[in-house]
Amino acid sequence: MKVMLLKQLKYFISIVEKGNFTEAVEENYISQSAISQQIQSLENELGYKLLIREKRTKRVWSKFLS
Repeated sequence: MKVMLLKQLKYFISIVEKGNFTEAVEENYISQSAISQQIQSLENELGYKLLIREKRTKRVWSKFLS
């Protein structure tokens, strides 16, 4: 279970650093649907939405930036 959490955190950090899922997918050699599922799983486990999902962009929820 801890290994999965670490991978999920790695994917989340990648999305934040790259600014979008597309580049994070390429960097991590994972499909778009798989990375989306991993982020949703991480959000569910933590009980918080980590990303604001918009049509073409993803933003970190501001609660985590303050």
